Amino acid sequence: MVSNWSDFYDLDVSNRRCATRVRTDLGLQYCTESGESGDCVAINLSRTGARIITRDPQMAEGEFTLKIGRSVQVLAKTVWQSKGPGGHTWVAGIHFTSVSCTQEKELDGLLAQLQRCA
Repeated sequence: MVSNWSDFYDLDVSNRRCATRVRTDLGLQYCTESGESGDCVAINLSRTGARIITRDPQMAEGEFTLKIGRSVQVLAKTVWQSKGPGGHTWVAGIHFTSVSCTQEKELDGLLAQLQRCA
Protein backbone atom coordinates (compact mmCIF):
# COMPACT_ATOMS: atom_id res chain seq x y z
CA MET A 1 0.00 0.00 0.00
CA VAL A 2 1.00 3.61 -0.51
CA SER A 3 2.80 5.12 2.47
CA ASN A 4 1.57 8.72 2.06
CA TRP A 5 -2.12 8.88 1.12
CA SER A 6 -2.09 12.67 0.93
CA ASP A 7 -0.09 12.34 -2.29
CA PHE A 8 -3.15 10.78 -3.94
CA TYR A 9 -6.23 12.06 -2.11
CA ASP A 10 -7.54 15.42 -1.02
CA LEU A 11 -7.59 15.01 2.74
CA ASP A 12 -9.28 18.35 3.46
CA VAL A 13 -10.96 17.73 6.78
CA SER A 14 -12.81 21.06 6.99
CA ASN A 15 -15.94 20.95 4.86
CA ARG A 16 -19.74 20.67 5.13
CA ARG A 17 -19.78 17.67 7.47
CA CYS A 18 -20.80 18.37 11.05
CA ALA A 19 -18.49 15.75 12.61
CA THR A 20 -14.83 16.69 12.92
CA ARG A 21 -12.60 14.36 10.94
CA VAL A 22 -9.08 13.45 11.99
CA ARG A 23 -6.35 12.51 9.50
CA THR A 24 -4.87 9.13 10.27
CA ASP A 25 -3.40 5.96 8.82
CA LEU A 26 -5.07 3.69 11.33
CA GLY A 27 -5.30 0.00 10.48
CA LEU A 28 -8.83 -1.43 10.82
CA GLN A 29 -10.40 -4.85 10.51
CA TYR A 30 -13.77 -5.59 8.93
CA CYS A 31 -16.20 -8.48 8.74
CA THR A 32 -18.89 -8.51 6.04
CA GLU A 33 -22.42 -9.87 6.30
CA SER A 34 -21.25 -12.94 4.35
CA GLY A 35 -18.54 -13.62 6.94
CA GLU A 36 -15.55 -12.46 4.91
CA SER A 37 -12.99 -10.49 6.89
CA GLY A 38 -9.88 -8.50 6.19
CA ASP A 39 -7.87 -5.37 6.83
CA CYS A 40 -8.23 -1.82 5.60
CA VAL A 41 -6.75 1.57 6.47
CA ALA A 42 -8.65 4.66 7.63
CA ILE A 43 -7.18 7.82 6.12
CA ASN A 44 -9.60 9.96 8.08
CA LEU A 45 -11.97 9.18 10.91
CA SER A 46 -14.83 10.91 12.72
CA ARG A 47 -17.50 9.87 15.19
CA THR A 48 -19.93 9.31 12.27
CA GLY A 49 -17.75 7.61 9.66
CA ALA A 50 -14.43 7.25 7.89
CA ARG A 51 -12.66 7.32 4.57
CA ILE A 52 -10.90 4.00 4.08
CA ILE A 53 -8.53 2.29 1.68
CA THR A 54 -9.07 -1.40 0.94
CA ARG A 55 -7.84 -3.97 -1.55
CA ASP A 56 -11.21 -5.77 -1.49
CA PRO A 57 -13.98 -4.05 -3.52
CA GLN A 58 -16.52 -6.59 -2.22
CA MET A 59 -15.92 -5.35 1.32
CA ALA A 60 -17.78 -2.17 0.47
CA GLU A 61 -21.05 -3.95 -0.38
CA GLY A 62 -23.80 -3.98 2.22
CA GLU A 63 -23.41 -3.51 5.93
CA PHE A 64 -20.31 -4.72 7.76
CA THR A 65 -18.72 -4.65 11.20
CA LEU A 66 -15.67 -2.45 11.53
CA LYS A 67 -13.17 -2.87 14.36
CA ILE A 68 -11.45 0.42 15.17
CA GLY A 69 -8.51 0.34 17.52
CA ARG A 70 -8.43 -2.29 20.25
CA SER A 71 -12.01 -2.19 21.44
CA VAL A 72 -14.40 -0.16 19.27
CA GLN A 73 -16.65 -2.19 16.95
CA VAL A 74 -19.37 -0.46 14.93
CA LEU A 75 -21.78 -1.37 12.16
CA ALA A 76 -20.92 0.54 9.00
CA LYS A 77 -22.21 1.02 5.47
CA THR A 78 -20.46 2.31 2.35
CA VAL A 79 -21.89 5.56 0.98
CA TRP A 80 -19.45 5.94 -1.93
CA GLN A 81 -16.40 4.22 -3.39
CA SER A 82 -13.90 4.70 -6.22
CA LYS A 83 -10.78 2.99 -7.56
CA GLY A 84 -7.51 4.03 -5.99
CA PRO A 85 -4.23 4.80 -7.77
CA GLY A 86 -3.10 2.00 -10.06
CA GLY A 87 -6.48 0.26 -9.77
CA HIS A 88 -5.28 -2.11 -7.03
CA THR A 89 -7.06 -0.42 -4.14
CA TRP A 90 -10.47 1.07 -3.46
CA VAL A 91 -11.24 4.24 -1.57
CA ALA A 92 -14.59 4.26 0.25
CA GLY A 93 -16.53 6.67 2.36
CA ILE A 94 -18.33 4.81 5.12
CA HIS A 95 -21.00 5.84 7.58
CA PHE A 96 -21.37 4.26 11.00
CA THR A 97 -24.97 3.06 11.07
CA SER A 98 -25.39 1.97 14.65
CA VAL A 99 -23.29 3.46 17.45
CA SER A 100 -24.20 2.98 21.12
CA CYS A 101 -23.38 5.52 23.83
CA THR A 102 -20.52 3.30 25.01
CA GLN A 103 -19.12 3.03 21.49
CA GLU A 104 -19.42 6.82 21.08
CA LYS A 105 -17.38 7.38 24.24
CA GLU A 106 -14.72 4.90 23.12
CA LEU A 107 -14.63 6.49 19.66
CA ASP A 108 -14.35 9.99 21.17
CA GLY A 109 -11.40 8.81 23.28
CA LEU A 110 -9.68 7.34 20.24
CA LEU A 111 -10.30 10.51 18.19
CA ALA A 112 -8.87 12.68 20.98
CA GLN A 113 -5.78 10.44 21.12
CA LEU A 114 -5.35 10.66 17.32
CA GLN A 115 -5.69 14.46 17.40
CA ARG A 116 -3.00 14.73 20.07
CA CYS A 117 -0.64 12.62 17.97
CA ALA A 118 -1.30 14.56 14.74
